Amino acid sequence: MHHQSELYFEDPLLKLGIGTRLWVKSLKSILDIVSLVAGLIMIFSDVAPVFYLGIIFLTFFLCSSLLTKLLKIGKKFNGGNLLFFMDLEVRDLLQRASDRSVLMGGSFLLHLMRELVETTDGVEILRRLSIGKEEFTGQVERHIDEEKRLRETKAWRLKRAEDLMIKALTTQIGEKHLISAGDLFRAMAYTDNERIQRLLNIFGITESVMENNYRYSLEHVR
Repeated sequence: MHHQSELYFEDPLLKLGIGTRLWVKSLKSILDIVSLVAGLIMIFSDVAPVFYLGIIFLTFFLCSSLLTKLLKIGKKFNGGNLLFFMDLEVRDLLQRASDRSVLMGGSFLLHLMRELVETTDGVEILRRLSIGKEEFTGQVERHIDEEKRLRETKAWRLKRAEDLMIKALTTQIGEKHLISAGDLFRAMAYTDNERIQRLLNIFGITESVMENNYRYSLEHVR
């Protein structure tokens, strides 16, 4: 049982198996589409019960898909589950990295780093560090290939994800904002994971280097 002020990360979808998660996400997508189409058709009906049913379908669609995004705009952090204080992109990145780790073998964090390299934030961080994306990606993939026989448990992956999410938030400077892909990338430098540290050491990326890079980006934005 977690207290409201306690930092933690729990994603029900991340706890599911690949097949079950795909089924749940597909079902949600189908329900969203059916609700939208049915709602748009029914609200033009002259029959009152059908019209109001259409309103219900559209309300369901808005609550299911758009409301979640709108509620996060300008949201202040009050503790609790970090699932509700992150960009939608981050959730997808964590799920894809977990799936890759299960299907291909290897470290969940290395697979996550591979995903992060392809994000806009990841590309920008590498640019500011004067590191070529292709070179960095090649090293990530080499490390993954070397550890394909590694099979991490679900509990291990979930714990690594939670630790990284907490670090991504606590290392933010100034007012807390929704955890982004860039925050996850930056948090990698603070993890004590041997595989990640071995990768970052190749490029001389340390906690201080990443923090200076972060501070520079904040000043540059201002």
